[in-house]
Formats: sequence, structure tokens, C-alpha cells
Amino acid sequence: MVLGYARNNMIDEARHLFNLMPERNTVSWTTMIKALIENDHFDEALGLFNDMPERNLYSWNIIICGHLNANRVSEAIELFNSMPRRNAISWTTMVTGLAHNKMTELSREYFDRMPNKDVAAWNAMIASYVDEGLMAEAGDLFSLMRERNLVTWNLMIHGYTKSRPKEQALKHLIIMLRFYFRPNGTTIASVLSSCEGMMELMQVHALVLSHGFEHDTVVANALVTMYSRNGDVTLLGLFFIILGLKMWHRGMQ
Repeated sequence: MVLGYARNNMIDEARHLFNLMPERNTVSWTTMIKALIENDHFDEALGLFNDMPERNLYSWNIIICGHLNANRVSEAIELFNSMPRRNAISWTTMVTGLAHNKMTELSREYFDRMPNKDVAAWNAMIASYVDEGLMAEAGDLFSLMRERNLVTWNLMIHGYTKSRPKEQALKHLIIMLRFYFRPNGTTIASVLSSCEGMMELMQVHALVLSHGFEHDTVVANALVTMYSRNGDVTLLGLFFIILGLKMWHRGMQ
């Protein structure tokens, strides 16, 4: 019932029911704390957290993440420093949260201090650099990674679509394919948006066809947009014929 009230933002009712509970476990405490955080009752959430008879890593991570999302950085750091033990999620929460608050250098300090970095932590740090447009720093970190996943590649490619030279996005897609990583529609659409000429566009289109992405809606929309932007109505019409897509209104705009 506490969870039901909390999910419907009935915070007073949830707190009243919580107070009436004869026995509370870690789940009920954490549920109530999370509900308070999501409704911006941070001081009350922290007070309840301090009253918890027993805390687990999940409850610690919830309270820290909530404070970081609310720009209460000093409180989050104090809580993090008070943790009896930490896991990868605890560290990644700090890295991501500090980056969210535009504290990239401090985010990097926590990343460097992290004892065991998983791919999620690396991605979080790269994402912070990409968001700030620091592609040189993102590239340096990317080159140090022993393990990468689709999120890693998409972050880098997306970052290069917003920076110069944009052809780095296409180069990273080609490298990605050489490492036998299969891109998704988001990857291809990002690279398409970075194409600055018909030759690049046709090169990516060839990759689309060779890897079976021609029926992906996101990719198809991106192709239509880019052919329209480059003013080649003939190739755009041919694209429609080949795919049999009913998107004529987009092509005529």
C-alpha cells in the first residue's frame, strides 16, 4: 500500500500508512525514502534515512542519487563519504551526478578513484565529456577502454556529430564495424546527420543496405531528411521505390 500511494504521488497518505506499520523492513523504509525524494521532500527523506535501523547499498545509492539530481552536491558528497562500503553503482552514481551538475573535473576525480571500473562507469565518464563538447578528452578515455559496448560507440559517434571535424562520426562507425560491433538504428541515424556532402551520404547509405537497416524507421527517416537537405530529389525518389515506404509527404517538403 505504501508503494501504491507513493506511485500515485499521494505522499501524505504514504507517510501516514508508513507510520502505522507495526513492522518495517529495509524495503519499506527505502520505498518511503524514494517517494519523499521523488516529491522533493529531501530534508524529510534524509531524516528518515538517518532513522533507518539498518541500511543497505540500495538505500545509500537512492539517497545519494536523489541529492545529486536535485543539485544538492555537498550533501551527496557527505553521504558518499559516510558510506561503510560502496559498489560500482555507488561510484557511477557520483560520476554521473557530478557531471549532471556540470562538475566535470570533480566527476573525473571520482572516476579515477574508482577501484574497479566497469563499462557503465567508463560510459558515464565519456558521456560527461560528450555533453560538455570535450571530444578530445572523450577520445582519450575511449582509447583506454579494454571493453566497449554499443552505448560506448553510440556516445562517441553522437559526440562527433556535434563537433568538428564531423567525419570522425563516420570513421568511428567504420572502426566499429571492423571490431564486429553491430550498430543499431540510433548509430546509423547519428552518422547520417553528420554527413556534409552527397558522397558521404551515399557511403553511409551503402552501409545501411549492406547491413540490413533499410527498413529501420529511424534510419529511413534520417535518409529522407538528409537526401532532402542535399537537394537530390532523384535519389530520394529512387530510395522510396526501392524500399516501398509511404513517406512521400516527407520527401516533398
